[in-house]
Amino acid sequence: GDIYRRAKNAESLSTIEWRLGEVKFDVGEKVRHFAEAARLREEPLGDEAGAVQVWKKVLELEEGHQEAHERLIDLYERSQSWTDLHDALAVAARFADGPEREAAHRRAAARVLATRLGDFDRAALAWTQVADLVPADEDALVMLAQTHRQRKDYDGVKDAMERHLSITDDVARRVSIYFELAGLAPQRW
Repeated sequence: GDIYRRAKNAESLSTIEWRLGEVKFDVGEKVRHFAEAARLREEPLGDEAGAVQVWKKVLELEEGHQEAHERLIDLYERSQSWTDLHDALAVAARFADGPEREAAHRRAAARVLATRLGDFDRAALAWTQVADLVPADEDALVMLAQTHRQRKDYDGVKDAMERHLSITDDVARRVSIYFELAGLAPQRW
């Protein structure tokens, strides 16, 4: 491997790292070699499809590998593979290294569902999960109400707005929410 590093031959080095990952018995060593192969595929070689495959191999061995999750999210976003991006964000949320990171992944997954995939039913569920995870997240409640509105689920809109009312102390925001709630009445009947 050192010969190929010195020669800056990323293609051969990536192949060697892959093969080393295949023959090692220790899972940690396997992960280290496969991760290096993925980095080489992604950066110097520009082989994003190859990098995706190797990062997936890393996750088969170590489900919680943070770098693999983050790299797959980035690769899917760049390639506009929205379904894969949503799935990667949902899995990364489960293995996030803290509640803030989990919430960030869940927010991004909900946005993908609503804006890229047009799946408002699943987006409503995803925004509900964000609001449950971070009860004081006013943006999540606004997005939840908006998603319910797109679904024409006016009871869901009302529930999201009432939940928003329960967490905001901003008088102007509360008045605005009351006006929006009053405007829902004609749509509900």
